[in-house]
Parts: sequence; C-alpha cells; structure tokens
Amino acid sequence: MEYPAAAGGAADHSFRPLEFARSGANSSEYFSSSILTAIVVLDTTWTRAHGMLESSPRCRAMLRAMRKRNLPEPFKARREPTWVVVRDRFSQVVAMTELKPHADLRAALTAARAARIAQQWECEAIGDSAGFFFCTRDGVRQLVSIEARAPPAVGKRW
Repeated sequence: MEYPAAAGGAADHSFRPLEFARSGANSSEYFSSSILTAIVVLDTTWTRAHGMLESSPRCRAMLRAMRKRNLPEPFKARREPTWVVVRDRFSQVVAMTELKPHADLRAALTAARAARIAQQWECEAIGDSAGFFFCTRDGVRQLVSIEARAPPAVGKRW
C-alpha cells in the first residue's frame, strides 16, 4: 500500500499505524480525518513547540534550577500555646508540658533535653530545622518534640 506524501514531499513508508484500521484508504482520507485519529499528520507536523521540547533540559537539570523552598522554622514563636510532648515508640503520650504563647521554643526544647540528660538518658542533638530529638535509656527510646496542637491525654495516641 502506498502512503501519501509527507509535509516535505517524500512518501512516508516508515509509519503505518492506520493500515489496520483503514484498508484501502486513499490519501484524501488521511488528511481529512480528525487530528486525534490522523497519526500521520501528527507525526509529520513540526512546530516551534516541538523544537522547544527537544531542546529543553532533562528533568533533573530543571529541578536544580528551580528555587528551593524555605527551610521549616520549628522554633519560630507562635501566637497559640504549644506543647513539649514525650512519646514512646507506639506514639503514646508519656508526658507533656504546655508552653505559653510567644514562648522561646528552642529554649524549652533545650531545657527538656538537659532535664533528660540529668535523668541519665542518652539524647541526640537538636537539629536546626527539626523541633524534636530522640533519647534512649535501658533500651527504651522516646521522642521529645514541640507540637502545635494539643496532644491527647497521657497514655493515648492520636
């Protein structure tokens, strides 16, 4: 079967998807069908957008050029009350302390860490962009964190 000439004037013999659907189709049927069904027209049409797509950088290169989001600010003073909450490995509340609005959250978490160390707990460092730390004693690991909403009662999970 002979296919109609492509946009450049030469016959396109490499692309034959419509052969199955339209046996015996003439060239007028190829170019009068809709844009969604005429695959030959889509394949041979070149636009400026095609050139832009071909010259665009790979996905990772585009991500590197994107603006990075701001780092979280877990120690930023809040107008609402916050809590220093101690949770066990099942996320059950072991202890909690309410902090007043506009409290110094870093100082509160640092004081909680110092109190844990005084009680013979091994505590990890507090990160710059993380409002929590882990501590371990006798195989028991607990999470001490700053939470913005009221935690459930002691012994309960979310």
